[in-house]
Amino acid sequence: MASSSRSADVLVIGAGVIGLSTALALRRAGLRVCVIERAAVGRGSASWAGGGILSPLEPGGVDDATLPILRDSLARYPAWCEALVAAGAVDPEYRVSGMRVQAPADLAAWTDFFERRCGLRVEIAERDAWLPDVAQVRSPRLLRALSTAFVAGGGEQVEQQAVIGLETTGDRVIGVRTAHGVRSAAVVVLAAGAWSRALSADAPVRPVRGQMLLIDAAPGELDAIVLRDGRYLIPRRDGPVLVGSTLEEAGFGDEVTDEARTSLLASVREMAPRLAQRRVLAHWSGLRPATPAPGTCVVRWAPATRGLFLNTGHHRLGITLAPGSAQRAADAIVSGVERR
Repeated sequence: MASSSRSADVLVIGAGVIGLSTALALRRAGLRVCVIERAAVGRGSASWAGGGILSPLEPGGVDDATLPILRDSLARYPAWCEALVAAGAVDPEYRVSGMRVQAPADLAAWTDFFERRCGLRVEIAERDAWLPDVAQVRSPRLLRALSTAFVAGGGEQVEQQAVIGLETTGDRVIGVRTAHGVRSAAVVVLAAGAWSRALSADAPVRPVRGQMLLIDAAPGELDAIVLRDGRYLIPRRDGPVLVGSTLEEAGFGDEVTDEARTSLLASVREMAPRLAQRRVLAHWSGLRPATPAPGTCVVRWAPATRGLFLNTGHHRLGITLAPGSAQRAADAIVSGVERR
């Protein structure tokens, strides 16, 4: 017979960047928080795989409802990362590297959206756009930093334990079910990324596979992020350049393919020819949680299940939107007001 334990005020399903940042915000607010992850903590499919560009990748890349979360996140990021390092966590390597957009189709649209709506400066040089304020983080390091800070602050992490269902009474969630039994809590946060819909129909997300490469380069050889037609090159502080990314409707298949590798290397030849023959150091994939409406994420109480908060569907912007999404979720949960 399954056992039941009340070990937390809030249970967070998923230890990607959204789950961990939300858990940390809630713990800092004084709540007892437990994160439950189906795999290894810090190896979330989309978060670990992500490039870490702190910006949308096209004009209109976020909708009107998400834009305040974006602006809040961008404003929070420097101090957020500084606080993680000050607490003894891994350095996420936040740095402003700028982003050069090669031959965008509509320069006016870039200026209007990024400067007027996102608050990121745009400078036009011939047919290219230069965004000097765009920053980056290293996603795996950010995940380790959040996990370290959360545990050091008294949070509980449970890994290698999949949630197989929500435990409810009437229209209220009272915990989660796993193969090891039931864990109860006053609030459950669903931050399971592409797997969220399996646990709640109120989370309208689907997986979109993204494949990426890491190629060899010397420190400073590429001096800024380069973006062209949705593909990007991200120079890391120690030299290697991350190349991304494909967008594939492949269900939950997370394998890497020769076709994607060839396509990504073709993008390198087009965007930075001098790097075209460099050695490929790694090739991986991740499953991003996409919503039906592009540029929309789900950060709200579930309409049909009381006590269930949804923080999912960030697609390509999970890293970018993490601090703002986490704070919005924490504020709503701490206030105790469920909007139906």
